[in-house]
Amino acid sequence: MSFFEQIRRPEPPPRPPEPRHEPWMGPPHGVLPGSVAIDLLLAVTDHVAVQLGPVLAWPNGLQLSLSMIARDMGASLDPRGHGHGRPPAELEEEWPPRAVFRLGVQYPDGGRAETYSFNGRPGPNADGIWLSPGGGGGGGGKYRCEYWLSPLPPEGTMTFACRWPLWGIDEAHADLDTAPLREAAARARAIWPDQLT
Repeated sequence: MSFFEQIRRPEPPPRPPEPRHEPWMGPPHGVLPGSVAIDLLLAVTDHVAVQLGPVLAWPNGLQLSLSMIARDMGASLDPRGHGHGRPPAELEEEWPPRAVFRLGVQYPDGGRAETYSFNGRPGPNADGIWLSPGGGGGGGGKYRCEYWLSPLPPEGTMTFACRWPLWGIDEAHADLDTAPLREAAARARAIWPDQLT
C-alpha cells in the first residue's frame, strides 16, 4: 500500500441547502418566458430619448428592456450615474444625483415602486413590488439596460415614470395596458418542472 493511500481523509462536510429563490429575486429557474413586442416611448427631449421594450414575462414578474439614445453620437450615456459619486451627508437629500436615471412604476391597483432604494435592503418595497436594475451597456450615444419587476401586475393600466435631469428629463409618464403582459406570462413554459425554485 502506498504512502498516500494510508492517509486518513476527513469526512466531507454536509452539503449546504439549496438557496431559496424568492419571486422578487428574478425569473423562476427552468421556465422560458413569454415575450411582448412593446415599443413604448417613455421620454424624449432635445438631447435624449428613452423607450421601453421588448418585455419578457414570467408568472412572477417581468424583465423590462430600456433603450436610451442620445442626439449626440459621442455622448456617454450611463443611467447609473457612475463617476458622479455619492454626495456628503449634508447633501444626502439630493441623492440620487442628477446623473442617475430613475425609473418608477405604478400598478393598476395603485402600488408603486422605483429603482432607487432608500433603505438599501433587498426585497420588495412597502407596496410589495420589486423593481431592480439588471445588466446593461452601450456606447456611441446608445445604452440598453434591463430591470426586473415583480410581481406580475394585475389587470388594468400601469404607469411608467422616469426622471433624468442631467439629460433634460424632469419627469415623464407613459401608460401601458397590462393585458398583453399577462397573456405573455401565461405563455411561459416550464421546461424542467422538477427544477423549479
